[in-house]
Amino acid sequence: MNPLKREVEVEKYIRARCAELGLNRGDLRVEPILNWGGFVNRSFRISDAHRSYHLKLAIEPECRVAIRRWRDLAETLERFHAPRIIEWIAIEELEAEGPLTAWIDARSPSQMTESLAASLIPVIAELHAEKALSSRLGPATTFGESYRETYAQRFASDLEFVRDNRPAFVSEARLEVMRSEALRMDDISRSNVAFHVTTSFVIHGDLWLNNILVTDVGEWSILDWDDLRIGDPMIDFAMLLGPSGADLRPLKLMDVLEPWMQDHASRERLAFYGRASLLDWVIDSLADYLDAETLPEHASVIRREKERVHHEAFDLYRRLYLA
Repeated sequence: MNPLKREVEVEKYIRARCAELGLNRGDLRVEPILNWGGFVNRSFRISDAHRSYHLKLAIEPECRVAIRRWRDLAETLERFHAPRIIEWIAIEELEAEGPLTAWIDARSPSQMTESLAASLIPVIAELHAEKALSSRLGPATTFGESYRETYAQRFASDLEFVRDNRPAFVSEARLEVMRSEALRMDDISRSNVAFHVTTSFVIHGDLWLNNILVTDVGEWSILDWDDLRIGDPMIDFAMLLGPSGADLRPLKLMDVLEPWMQDHASRERLAFYGRASLLDWVIDSLADYLDAETLPEHASVIRREKERVHHEAFDLYRRLYLA
């Protein structure tokens, strides 16, 4: 659907419910928010002169199934700094649904700091061990399957998309390097016994810096719980301490994480996920570059940034893992 038409439909829906939501129709504003992490879901700031909300809408069927998981577990997830869901919005005209939450006057950090990591990691570790969530998210899986669900499947689909629509700045040789690395990582997840272990741990599944909001006084929230699932806790830690737009290096601030490392196998998997997280920035930036056409008003800015990230991430990956 045309982005402008989608915005009109969202405003039409909210305007009809202004009284219920405590909003003044006279100065209602519905503003789309650019999500740099991907363009499958859509986010909006909804406000009047006195209050603001954040609305996230899932449109694709599988995304709608995933986001309902957040809704169904919302009360428990608030303990782990998830925003409180005020209202569940379902817009039939868009075949879209998602949570309405209070607007948080905060921003995502450009890079992880030692103090923020020290505050976040104990809460994330508590989430991993939360049995009430585990029993509702089951069944158990293996660490290898967790890797493949998080990374390998995305690598395969993104690389197919890029191959069919290859940008001029990506050579066939470079595309083959990315494909070979994705296959190599998949093979390791299947052959290495460290990944054969069964797990019932709960993971956020998308714990990169853009899903962390920090206020000016240091309070923080964790966003986007629709990838919540059973998986490998090391995936969360590798994302949290991994690449960001300002610093693409994997596995930073490892001293802060050390007390939470249980054994050699955990360290081995963490190193593997650190590599996977950087490869994700190499590959996914190209998929986002191509997907930018779905947001024509932002396309040129998105493409410029995604091309930069791809080149820098590829060069760093080559130095760290292919030298």
